[in-house]
Amino acid sequence: MDALIRMPNLHRFLYSLDMAKQRTQSSKIPITEAATRGVSDLARQAENGVDIVLTRHGKPVAVVMSVHRANRIAQLEEDLIDAALVLSRMSDDDGQRFSADDVLAEFGIGRSASHTS
Repeated sequence: MDALIRMPNLHRFLYSLDMAKQRTQSSKIPITEAATRGVSDLARQAENGVDIVLTRHGKPVAVVMSVHRANRIAQLEEDLIDAALVLSRMSDDDGQRFSADDVLAEFGIGRSASHTS
């Protein structure tokens, strides 16, 4: 819980860190129009920060975006998973700690057996 005390506005920090900065233009177009425009045009728009949502019968089916944006989304996903793990561990932490000797003893290993020469 100490980390929450040190960062009481963690949700605001995480949101403001990148989410507010990552506002991106997007454009929805049917797949048939995308085929007419060609891959070069779609790639150029993506490089310029426009996400292109491809639709089929009016329903989104795919997105064309820059590699930079895709990598950033993947990094944010990893960060979110890490944050969730930390928060879940903090909520279950009862404060009890064990020494290395206690852990080794629990497995029937003495400290001298754990060192190899």
